Amino acid sequence: MKKISTPLCACLILLSVVSAREINAQDVGIGTLSPDHRLHISSNTSNLLKLDNTSSLTTGVMSEMYFKTGAYYTGALKTIGNGTATARLGFYTYAAGNPSALLERMSILDNGNVGIGTNSPGYLLDVNGRMRVRNGGGSNTAGIYFMDDANLVNRGFVGMYDDNTIGFYGANGGGWGLTMSTSSGDVSIVGGQLYVTNTEGYAGHFAKYGSGGAAVEAVAESVGGSGIGLEAQGGAYGVYAIADEFGESHRYGVYAAGRHGDGNNYGVYATSFSGNNAYGIYATASGGSSSNWAGYFSGNVYSSGSYQGSDRKLKSDILPLSNAVQLIKALKPSSYLYKTNEYKQMELPEGRQFGLVADEVKQVFPSMVKQVVQPAKYENDDHNSGRVVAEEVSFEAVNYTAMIPVLIAAMQEQQAMIEAQQRKIEELEAKIK
Repeated sequence: MKKISTPLCACLILLSVVSAREINAQDVGIGTLSPDHRLHISSNTSNLLKLDNTSSLTTGVMSEMYFKTGAYYTGALKTIGNGTATARLGFYTYAAGNPSALLERMSILDNGNVGIGTNSPGYLLDVNGRMRVRNGGGSNTAGIYFMDDANLVNRGFVGMYDDNTIGFYGANGGGWGLTMSTSSGDVSIVGGQLYVTNTEGYAGHFAKYGSGGAAVEAVAESVGGSGIGLEAQGGAYGVYAIADEFGESHRYGVYAAGRHGDGNNYGVYATSFSGNNAYGIYATASGGSSSNWAGYFSGNVYSSGSYQGSDRKLKSDILPLSNAVQLIKALKPSSYLYKTNEYKQMELPEGRQFGLVADEVKQVFPSMVKQVVQPAKYENDDHNSGRVVAEEVSFEAVNYTAMIPVLIAAMQEQQAMIEAQQRKIEELEAKIK
C-alpha cells in the first residue's frame, strides 16, 4: 500500500470514523483493505499507534484512553505525570456513567515498581491490602518460591504444605522447618535449634491468656541421660520469671518439680560461683498480710553451715538478759509424736520427738512463737484447676534458735551462783580451820 503523510492519515482516520458512524456498518482499516474491527491498523513495523499529549509533562498531566460499554465507562489507561521528568502508567476500573468515577487500581512507575492499591509503590511489587495466592492443583500448592543469587535454583518456599498446613520450606536440605496447622493453630518446628535475636527488649515474647495452661511448655522426653526441658542462658538472668497478676488465686514466679528418676530428683538444683559474692539461692519475702517466709520447707532441711545476722550495727536498744534461770524454769520440755497421718501434706517428722509446745512457750517468750500457714495441697500439683486434697493448715511455730541466748544467760547466772556458793564454802572452811 502507498504511504500517506501523517496529516492526511489523520484526516482519513477522522473521515473514516465519521463515515462509519454515519452508515453504522463500515470497518476502518489502516494498512489493510479488509479490516475486521471498527479500527484495524496493520503494519510490518512496531510503530502502530501513538497517543501524543503536547502539553509539558508535570505532576497531574495525563494522556488518557477510555473504554465504554453502553452508558457506562468501564475502564481507562492513563499516563499521569509525577513530576517534570517522571510519570506512571495507571489502570482504572469501576463501571460508572461519569469517567471521573473510575478508580486507579494498579500503577507502574518509571523505575518499574508496580503498585496494587497504591500509586506510589516503594518496591517492585507493592500491594496495599490482602493478596490471594491460589492452588494450582496437584503438587502446585499455593505459595511463593525464593531463588538463589544466580536465580537458577529454588532455595526456599513459603506457602501451603497441604490444605491443612502452611509453613516455610528450605529447598537446600532443610525441608519443612516451620509449619502451622490451619485448623488448630499449632506450630511445629523441625530442626535442631530455634534462634530468636533482638538488640533490645525481648528476643521472644510468649503470652497465654485465660485460666490454666502455660505460655511456654518445654518437654524433653524419651531421651537417655539428661533430658533438659528448658535451657536458658543470659548475661544477667538465665531465667527471669514474674507472676504478678492481681486476683484471688495463687501466683508462682517459678514452679519446679523433679520426680520419677531412678537416681536423685531435684525440684530446684542451683549453683553459683566466682564474683565478689556467690549465692546458690537468694530469696526474700515481704508484703504478706499474714506472714512472710523467704524459705518454707515441708520436710527435713540439711545445712552444712548456718549463720544469722548479728552485727552490732544491725541492732538497737541492746539490753542484758536477767532472770534467765527463772524463765527457763517456766518452760515445760516434753516428748511427743506428730500427727503425721492427719497432716500428711506437712511432711512432719516420724517417731518420738523432743521439744516444747508453742502455746506454752508463748506464755514465757511471746516473741519466739509465730503463726504459720501451710498451703493447701492440690491433685496432681495443679494449683489452678486441681482438686484440693489437703486443706490449708494454720498453726504456731517456735523459734528454738532464739532460746540459745536465754540458755547462755541462764548458765551464766547458775555459774555466778555456783561461784558465790563456792566462795562461801571456802570462807566457812577457813573459819573451821
